[in-house]
Amino acid sequence: MKKALLKIVALCLVVVMLFSGCNSIAFNTLLQAVGQTLLGGTYVAFDDIEYERPDLGEYQRKLDICLNGAKSDTDVEALMEKVYAFYEAYYH
Repeated sequence: MKKALLKIVALCLVVVMLFSGCNSIAFNTLLQAVGQTLLGGTYVAFDDIEYERPDLGEYQRKLDICLNGAKSDTDVEALMEKVYAFYEAYYH
């Protein structure tokens, strides 16, 4: 049943694109309506998404701790803990 519904929705989207002349405004409006109906969520246009620059000061501070530890620490485990702390802050 779900496959049949998805095929029908895909076919409808293709037909609408053909009849709209690939007009992006009409297609985006239709895509918004389909997304709200099928997914139950709200549609946010890409232009409406607010970009927030990450705090690079925190990353730089943790990187400086790693570099200073590499110069002074003889304990490899302590150095690796600093590297993992930087990795966790940067990639998560």
